[in-house]
Amino acid sequence: MHDRGGLTPAQRSLRSRLAAYSLHAKRDPKETTQAARAAFLTRFEREVDPDGSLPPAERARRAQVLTDSAFDDHSATFGHWR
Repeated sequence: MHDRGGLTPAQRSLRSRLAAYSLHAKRDPKETTQAARAAFLTRFEREVDPDGSLPPAERARRAQVLTDSAFDDHSATFGHWR
């Protein structure tokens, strides 16, 4: 088992949120998350067009629909925690 500095999960979560706030106060969040957002979108593009046969515009449209669906599903599942 890894030593987590004696912090509870809630304390670790708070510490992580504070670090993110500090980072985003100093740097543009769009810059710091650009690579992750690109990888996220690429994953959905591969899911809707695994063989790469769709025109780029249609692939992007379908990937956006799938992304919206995933976020709605996530909100429905975890939204009650906020």
